[in-house]
Amino acid sequence: MIATSFDALRCTGCLLVLGLGALGACGGDDGPADRVRKTIGTEGGLISSHDGVLTIVLQAGALVEATEIEIYPSDDPPLVFGPAYRVRPNVPLEIDAEVTYRRVLPADPSGVTVGAIHREDFENGSGFWRALPRLELDVENDAVLATDSELSMFYALLDDGVAGTEDGGSSEDGSDPTTETAGEETDDTDATTGFGPLSHAVDIAPIWAANCLGMGCHQPQEPPGPTTLYLDSDPYAALVGVSAIGANLPLVDPGDPEDSYVLYKLRNEQADVNGSGSPMPLGKPMLPDATIAMIEAWIGQGAPE
Repeated sequence: MIATSFDALRCTGCLLVLGLGALGACGGDDGPADRVRKTIGTEGGLISSHDGVLTIVLQAGALVEATEIEIYPSDDPPLVFGPAYRVRPNVPLEIDAEVTYRRVLPADPSGVTVGAIHREDFENGSGFWRALPRLELDVENDAVLATDSELSMFYALLDDGVAGTEDGGSSEDGSDPTTETAGEETDDTDATTGFGPLSHAVDIAPIWAANCLGMGCHQPQEPPGPTTLYLDSDPYAALVGVSAIGANLPLVDPGDPEDSYVLYKLRNEQADVNGSGSPMPLGKPMLPDATIAMIEAWIGQGAPE
């Protein structure tokens, strides 16, 4: 069992998926527009769906070689509580992966864990959801942390009456679990934004980690690069309440998305507030609308840590 906790995961940073795609190997096809694809080496790393629901953390030594991994939502597996995600390739791991599922939990989350379907089972026609060993249940942040000894084919959230069912994930009374509680707004869900309580550590830091670091972007480098906005060690402190360079706005103004320059850069609207330069992330496709909406909702909630 992996010793790391949610606190370690928050320090690492993690995020960014929805749509359908082929079940073949990685590469070649364009695939769903909101698919996330990332190469992770033997030193470890993480990859998240674009909506931040699913995050997989691979420890150093988990992979025997650098591997291109991708995640996207899928309707192919049996019905389950909440959205399911396709992951590929499906390979065994030398060290168990941490699998985090972040979504509004049911009223009684005691039986909740992350579920997986193995590729061999699925392709043999006997694939059904198996409950993964649960490491931690973070009810306050609507997050469940489990472990997996391989990169399974599908991941989703399992609740009592759904986990491990071979009939495709029906509830005990035969009803469709996705129409009862999955996706319903709770008292903690903002009817305007559609998001429940968000935090930088669980929801937003993964976005920076997945899109704003690497290739010398927003981290110290030799020789020094053009930016002094470093997001590698403490992105919260670097963004929240900090004045933007070249615009008379803070990067993140807690509680006020309209005055938060980071949103203008992410939407390529920096010129609207007398800003300049290229949209972010530099040299990459713009973030999905759902991801930017999550950042906006987080700022509107006061940009909690």
